[in-house]
Amino acid sequence: MPGNKDVFFTSRLVVFNEVFASLKKKSSSNYSVVWHEAFGGRDASNIIDAIYALIKEERDTNNFVFWADNCTAQNKNWYLFTALAIMVNNDTHTSHVNNITFKYLTKGHTHMTADGVHGNIEQQFKKARDVFDFQDLLCVIYKTITKKFKCTSSTNFIPMAKKETAASKGR
Repeated sequence: MPGNKDVFFTSRLVVFNEVFASLKKKSSSNYSVVWHEAFGGRDASNIIDAIYALIKEERDTNNFVFWADNCTAQNKNWYLFTALAIMVNNDTHTSHVNNITFKYLTKGHTHMTADGVHGNIEQQFKKARDVFDFQDLLCVIYKTITKKFKCTSSTNFIPMAKKETAASKGR
């Protein structure tokens, strides 16, 4: 059609940011594990990889306590519990771990310390002028970093086999 211009539409890159915020004010660090949709989603295996990255980083810590919301797909499943048992009992990279405890927030009361970290990132994102790709987004996140905040980009996810059920087999 003469006189019409070609127009491109592209979707935004979906980015996941798993924040581990310490409840201790002074001596602890906050961690952010960031990845995008080309590397993984937000299912149990990706959350496990984020937890694994944190535990490997915190080599001086023997006991971990994680507070999580009640999201069954991410935080209450056999993949997660099995992976945590392996981290405590068998894994060479996490041999320093004696105990991993998961505590869940009461339904309806899901404000967490990590929400403040997300808020700081969001404020910095509003100030940013040109965020075109994943690296630009990481730069925005790095600008929110203090001495007690570490950010890592995760691209190496451990493949997890999905359990086949009778329903998924078409029976």
